[in-house]
Amino acid sequence: MLKSKTVVGAMMALVAATGVAMSVPAEADAAFVRDTGARVFIGFTHAETVQLANSGVPGIFNHPAVRPYYYVSADKDSKFERLYIPGKGRVIRADVRMLLREAASHRNGRSWISFNRRSPRLLTIWTRW
Repeated sequence: MLKSKTVVGAMMALVAATGVAMSVPAEADAAFVRDTGARVFIGFTHAETVQLANSGVPGIFNHPAVRPYYYVSADKDSKFERLYIPGKGRVIRADVRMLLREAASHRNGRSWISFNRRSPRLLTIWTRW
C-alpha cells in the first residue's frame, strides 16, 4: 500500500505543479474539492481541463507503474470505443490525454479526478460535457 500511496502523492503533486487550483475557490466555476466519504473529488473547469489536456500531466498515466492504479469514466457520448474483455472487465480504447482532449473540445467539457478510498484502483479520471 505504501507504493500506491507514493504513486497517488506523486500524481497529485504533478497536478498541483501545473498551476491548476486544488482548493475550494471563491468562484463558482473554478476547480473544487469534494469529499463524499468513499471518494475525494478534484473537479476542474473547462479552462483547467483544456490546460490539463495540453500539459504533460496525462502522460504519467501511461507509465507501467501507474496503470494498475486508475480507472477512467468517459462521458456517455464519447467517440471512443468501449469493450468488455473477459478477465479485464470494461475498457475504453483511449488514453487519459485523448479523453481530456475530447472533453476540452466540448464547450462545457470538464474533468475530475477522484481518490477512491474503497477500491482496488486508487484513482478515477472522469470526463463529462
